[in-house]
Amino acid sequence: MNKTVFLRLIAAACGVVFLGLAPHAWAAQSERVTNMALLEKAISSAVESLVKGMPVSNLNGPVLMTPSGAHEADWMVQNILGARLREEGITIVVGGPKPAKPAAAEDTSRVADTTAALAPPETPEPVPIQLVLSHRITELRMEYPRAWRPHLVGRKMVERHAYAALSVRVVDENSGALLWVGESKASERDAVPVSEIVFLEGDGESWEKGQMPAGRLGGLIEPLVVAAIVGGLVYLFYSNKE
Repeated sequence: MNKTVFLRLIAAACGVVFLGLAPHAWAAQSERVTNMALLEKAISSAVESLVKGMPVSNLNGPVLMTPSGAHEADWMVQNILGARLREEGITIVVGGPKPAKPAAAEDTSRVADTTAALAPPETPEPVPIQLVLSHRITELRMEYPRAWRPHLVGRKMVERHAYAALSVRVVDENSGALLWVGESKASERDAVPVSEIVFLEGDGESWEKGQMPAGRLGGLIEPLVVAAIVGGLVYLFYSNKE
């Protein structure tokens, strides 16, 4: 086989490889679900399961919602769970009730000629809280179970697995009776190009990021290796024919 034919075959193999790489640039323009958004979907599914098992018809009066743990994502659970319970017609109070201010002592040293216009405004009565709903994130994580290339050439994909586990308890504040306890787990999965992971993770917390499966050579090195192998096979095939 002459040198010109061999070079053309190598050029053709490289062209196929780089055509497979081209979607990397196009995909960067497409909108992807961030890791945070995927975790939020998992939490929403877990919350939905909790609410279905919760005796919402017995949650009369304002319900104080408070986290029982110290997770960075407690705010997310509080927003999603609170919104879902409000859809059920439950009044949600975030934070404890404010104590009423003590009445000012009467000043007998002054003449009682103060007009009503100068009187201090009345302090509203605190909202009576009977039920307390505490929630805890028992597990929240992002995993990348596997990475693979759908075709011989082209971009590599990675699977994302968002996992959320929650627990909720409802207590009668007056009697201290435990009225209900529930636990729920949920997960969301999808697949995205490996090259986009760094953008989808952002600068989030450690629980928003997974660990890439071992053995990844990279989005550029692997196709070049494939091109070299293809070129070598083509060369051996034609050299054996000669």
